Amino acid sequence: LPAIALAARHGGVEALLAAFTGTLSVMAILLSEGQSAQLALLVGVLAASIALLPIAGRLVAGVCIVGVLAMPLLVKSLDTGPVHRALSNLPSANAVHRVALWVGYQSILRERPIMGWGAGAARHAGMTGRATEVAVERGYPRVATSPHNAPLEIWTELGLIGAALTSMLLWFVGAAIDRQRGEVRVALTFFFASAATYSFVSSSLFQGWWLSSLAMALVACFMLEFRRKNPA
Repeated sequence: LPAIALAARHGGVEALLAAFTGTLSVMAILLSEGQSAQLALLVGVLAASIALLPIAGRLVAGVCIVGVLAMPLLVKSLDTGPVHRALSNLPSANAVHRVALWVGYQSILRERPIMGWGAGAARHAGMTGRATEVAVERGYPRVATSPHNAPLEIWTELGLIGAALTSMLLWFVGAAIDRQRGEVRVALTFFFASAATYSFVSSSLFQGWWLSSLAMALVACFMLEFRRKNPA
C-alpha cells in the first residue's frame, strides 16, 4: 500500500493502476477473515496520520521496543481467567487460540532467558516440546509450529540478548525514517507500523514469504522515491 500511494503521484496510467490496485488491496483486507491484517492496516493508517511529526518514526520504534522487551510479561498477564472469558465471548475463537499459543511459548522462556534456545528452536519447541502441551491445555487445537508473535519468537530463539539487539535495530529504523521527507516519510511510517503490528500478532518472523514481502515493499518505496527525484 505505501508503494501504491507513491506510484499514484506520477499521474496518468500509473495513477489509475495504483488507485485500482490500492482499492482492491484494501477491500481484500477488509473483507477477509484475517483480523491480523485488518489490525495492521488500522495501525498503519493511524501511524501515517502522525508521520509528519519530527519524531514519528522513533515514536513507532519506541512502542515496538516496549512491546519486544515486555512481551513475556504481557503474555503472562493475559493468562488469567477474566481475560480468557472475555476472549471466549468474541465471535471468533482465533483470539483464544492465539493467546493459548503465546502462553505455551512463554512457559519455556524462563529456562533460557538470556541466550534463548537457538535459531530455529521455536518450531522444534512447538512440535516436540512443552510449548504445545501448555497451549493445548489452554485450548489451542493443534500442534504449534511458531508462536505467531515476533517478540516471543525472538525471546525463544535468541533470549534477552536477541531482544536487546532487535530493540536497537528498531530504533535505528525509526531514526532512519525520521530523516526522510514528504510523502516517502508517510509511506515508510505506515509500512513500519503495519509490518510491526502484523509481526506481533501473526505468522513466523523468519518465514521466507514474509521477509520477501517486506523487502519488496521497502524496495518499491525507495525506487519510486528515486524516480521522483530523478525523472527520465
